[in-house]
Amino acid sequence: MHILLRILLVAKAALVLLLLSFTSQSVAQASFSCAGMPYMDVHERRLRALDQAVNRRLESPRFMLNPFPPEDDPDAVLPDPDPVGAINELRDVRTDRLQSHEKAEVFNLFAYAHYLNDNIPESLNYYVQTIREDGANGPLVERNLKTIAQLNMLDDDFQTALQYYMNWACVRAAKTQVSVLEVLTAREYSELSNIYYRLDDLPNALAYIETAINLEENEGRIGRENWYSMQRSLYYQRNDITSTVEVLKKLIVYYPNVKYWRELGGMFSELEDTDSQLAAYYAAYLQQGLETEGQMKGLGYLMISAGAPYEGAQIMIEGIESGLIEEDEETMRAVGSALYQAREMDQALPWMERAAEAGREGEAYAGLTGIYAGLLRHEDAIRVGQEALRLGDLNNPDQIRMVIGGAQAALRRYDDAIETFEEIRDSRSTRAARDWIRYATSERDREAQIRASGIDLENLPDIL
Repeated sequence: MHILLRILLVAKAALVLLLLSFTSQSVAQASFSCAGMPYMDVHERRLRALDQAVNRRLESPRFMLNPFPPEDDPDAVLPDPDPVGAINELRDVRTDRLQSHEKAEVFNLFAYAHYLNDNIPESLNYYVQTIREDGANGPLVERNLKTIAQLNMLDDDFQTALQYYMNWACVRAAKTQVSVLEVLTAREYSELSNIYYRLDDLPNALAYIETAINLEENEGRIGRENWYSMQRSLYYQRNDITSTVEVLKKLIVYYPNVKYWRELGGMFSELEDTDSQLAAYYAAYLQQGLETEGQMKGLGYLMISAGAPYEGAQIMIEGIESGLIEEDEETMRAVGSALYQAREMDQALPWMERAAEAGREGEAYAGLTGIYAGLLRHEDAIRVGQEALRLGDLNNPDQIRMVIGGAQAALRRYDDAIETFEEIRDSRSTRAARDWIRYATSERDREAQIRASGIDLENLPDIL
């Protein structure tokens, strides 16, 4: 590719990232109410310790769930967690003889054991029993509200997950005596965004993910890649292509990946910004990131449309040689036509010949006619031009007649040329056809006079 064009496209790709600033574009404020939420007073409960006998009884299942080294041997090899063993031991505990806060501790261990044993429904059942104990300590209830929300997400019950997540946030806010929105971290806003997304509440999903991103960016940090991906997807579903472009630019800068250049090119296509589309796809091409026939051919066509037909043809040829682009009649004709536009007649010819042979369509032969004429192969121009007219379905048949007539005149077949030009009816070509008819008539008459004088014209090609 011409070095200047390469430089210009790379510069344009850089400008694509710089022209628009990275600004947050919130469409709604993340908000919810704590009115009517249960467990709002749990932190007012008196913290109660376990009875020593109960505490000793629970030491073994606790160790099974979370093995830890003895104080005198911190480097001891620890066994793997044994949730089944812990469950069996916990079943022997007489919960009917325990106080409420002690029952909550046992249920909590049951819940964790079932979680480690990949039994989410039973784990949820025990976590809920834990928080329903009136004597459960406040920190345990608060922690389990969030755990229940997250387990419901794993169980694809997003409505229940949202209910418990909101309840947890409200309980936490009541403890710290701050606004519930202030108590959430960026990661927690992102989890809520995911819940809303799974509930098809896209406005709230967008509001919460934008809040998560803004919290990070306002602290000089970068949001997680999947947060920006969620934001991009939500904007696109709103048909807000301009904002989608903005998010893709962030992804390209913060999490460089050629796929984002490809997506950016697609967005510019929807905005009908072909210059930026070309720059984005070319940036993907430089990173060997064009993976489909459509992407590679698309870049070739964009090059051609941008006034770089030779470069566009070379892109397509590269795709054909790599096996990414099928060498069918349409592609061969596109390559040949691009090379013809670039005035690379010798290179265009074999492509157009193969396209004509493969497709047997008038338009393919029409393109081949122009190439033969450009190479001064007048006999071939006449032959394929007449075949193009015979096959029909041409965009501009009179333009082919102009080329045929010109070739016939070049071969001094003036009567044939005049007849061809007289068949032209298109108003765009009739004036030129009349000029050619006058020229062919004049040359025919002039040659007749020369022959009448006894001069052999066939032996004087350089003079006439």
